[in-house]
Amino acid sequence: MRFCVIPVCVFCCCTYYQVFCIMHQTCSYAENGEGLQVIHYGVGQKFVPHYDSRSNESFWNGGPRVATFLMYLSDVEEGGETVFPSAKPMKFSSNPYI
Repeated sequence: MRFCVIPVCVFCCCTYYQVFCIMHQTCSYAENGEGLQVIHYGVGQKFVPHYDSRSNESFWNGGPRVATFLMYLSDVEEGGETVFPSAKPMKFSSNPYI
């Protein structure tokens, strides 16, 4: 990974390995994927419930999104929950949000 510096390399390698595993499970190809998004939440900020989906333009590049990969980069004493109201974990799935 040429673009990384040392502490970030471990993060990048772990992230790309997890994404590779998801792609393998879903028979997906990297060229059909989306870019990595890193989001920082300040105190009191939140993401309202929403559907993860792709734009019409990118839909034709590989179909609907089949997985969402989350990685938390810090621990917090309070808050920080992620809720998937409609998600049902799948047996033998390494990621319950596939």
